[in-house]
Amino acid sequence: MTGWWYPCNPDSVWRFASEKVESLKKKLRSETIEALIKDKRIIFPAKTSVTYKNKKEILEAIRSSTGPVDGNGRQLLREDLPDLDFWIGKPIALGRPSKKIFLEREDDQD
Repeated sequence: MTGWWYPCNPDSVWRFASEKVESLKKKLRSETIEALIKDKRIIFPAKTSVTYKNKKEILEAIRSSTGPVDGNGRQLLREDLPDLDFWIGKPIALGRPSKKIFLEREDDQD
């Protein structure tokens, strides 16, 4: 693990269940986020990170569009978010986690 933080997309929802939510375990249709990470099917590809010393630096990054973005270039930290102070002093990854898709192919049989 890198120790870097990855901001969530503020316009989206979490797509994977956690094994920590006991009430959902029997209802899950897919694997938990922990299982996907353990199997290396969720990857954290960032090569660099940024750390903001104070809220002023975060706001400057937001206003100059130099803060963390998603795969489509949309900013993940915005002025209207209630928790901007949370990101002060944390190394924020400049990249997005993603899910690896493994395609299984049947071998051609002659």
